[in-house]
Amino acid sequence: MTENKHTPGPWEIGRGGEVYAAKQYQSVAMVCLHDEGEANAHLIAAAPDLLACLKLLDERGHTQATWELCLRAIAKAEGQS
Repeated sequence: MTENKHTPGPWEIGRGGEVYAAKQYQSVAMVCLHDEGEANAHLIAAAPDLLACLKLLDERGHTQATWELCLRAIAKAEGQS
């Protein structure tokens, strides 16, 4: 399986809610274009799961259940789920 790489951050939110790569923001180039689009979509779709994992780690610390949630979120972000 070929690794699909997402657009590196940082990312910004435009006035209409569009997501842009910060380095491309001034030229108004959307992040989800070209070969990186599918990988970006996986990362964006996993963002709520990744945030939830970080919050759990902050609240509960490192538990086996939290670690497993984090691993599933990482797999989702990488398009493996």
